[in-house]
Amino acid sequence: MQRDPKPQKPSSKQSEESEATANLDATLEISFEDKVQRYWNDNKLSLIVTIPLCFILVGAYQGYKMLQNNKALELQSAYQNAYDTNALEDFINENSQTLIAGLSALKLANEAYTSQDYQGALNHFKQAELSLSSSNEAMKSRASLGLAFSSMKLDEAEGIVLLDAIANDPSQLDSVRAEAAYALASKASSEGKPEKAKAYATMIQALENAGSWSFRINQFL
Repeated sequence: MQRDPKPQKPSSKQSEESEATANLDATLEISFEDKVQRYWNDNKLSLIVTIPLCFILVGAYQGYKMLQNNKALELQSAYQNAYDTNALEDFINENSQTLIAGLSALKLANEAYTSQDYQGALNHFKQAELSLSSSNEAMKSRASLGLAFSSMKLDEAEGIVLLDAIANDPSQLDSVRAEAAYALASKASSEGKPEKAKAYATMIQALENAGSWSFRINQFL
């Protein structure tokens, strides 16, 4: 008599695969809403803290940007009004720590120097130097140079001291240092001090970005 074959027990591997398949099917059957709810239940504490914090940070950043933009617009409007009414000096005094005040002071300083009002130029160059101290190093260097030249017109010895300080200051732009050194070389040459003039010319030669000043010093070498 033929016996029916005994049913074979599924292997452990087959059992694991069947279980994984069942779990996968169950997962697929979970609706999106259920998944969200499950995630919320598992992470609600961190979400309660994180989500409002994100909104606060985003809102604060946007608010800061809007505030900065509004301040900039107000400053521009105040500058335009001061310019139109010839009241730039008042504007500079009221906004002395801003870039636009520094540039305004530089503008007035250049105008005063051109019209030979050296005391006025000196005052405005000082204000420009202070206002531009942390916002624009290039313009600050120009203000320092203007201050030195204005000083030379009022007190030559003081102006020479300031020019020499600029020429030997590595924090200044090379082009500004070169211009200061060139002025000093010219002064020394006119006073019959060729060695001193040559020393300043050599200083200019050593600057990498002296610009056109490096071509003007041959007369002192």
